[in-house]
Amino acid sequence: QERRDLDGAEVLLRRAVETAPFDADALCGLAEFLSTERRDVDAAEELYKRAAEGSPSDGDAVCDYARFVIQERRDRVRAEALFKQAVERNPHGADPLLSYASFLSEEKRELDAAEDLYKRAAEAWPHDPQVLSDYGNFLLRERRNLDGAEALFRRSAASNPRDLDALDELEAFLAKERRRRP
Repeated sequence: QERRDLDGAEVLLRRAVETAPFDADALCGLAEFLSTERRDVDAAEELYKRAAEGSPSDGDAVCDYARFVIQERRDRVRAEALFKQAVERNPHGADPLLSYASFLSEEKRELDAAEDLYKRAAEAWPHDPQVLSDYGNFLLRERRNLDGAEALFRRSAASNPRDLDALDELEAFLAKERRRRP
């Protein structure tokens, strides 16, 4: 049954690419499927490359390609060049800014540069729960800035009270702080 489900999913993803051969979402969707489910990383890379090249103003497609390069090719130099390209294409886009910030923080340990990107994202997207939570987690994990992290988690939860992820982030932070401070 699972094999048939995967085959059916692949047929649908390929049909989407045939229908819209230059659509970055369709190309990246098939690329992710081929990479994760079929382990055909060469075919996946070609699709990611097509998506990135075919969408000159789409930083998100370039970010998808960069994450693939890090995960599957372990090529930090090429991934960084792609993240930079994504930010150049979309200098105020949440995904390019957050993805590059995460890369700089986790892969290169360039915390000041990462924080600058998180700040840019928070300024560009002041009410986006994901942006605020990601920045809060960075402050908590890398800077041990509890007050700054709490403020961002609270802003994240307040920005969309129905966003369960934002509420969970705030609750987890507060619960941990209660355990830490008797």
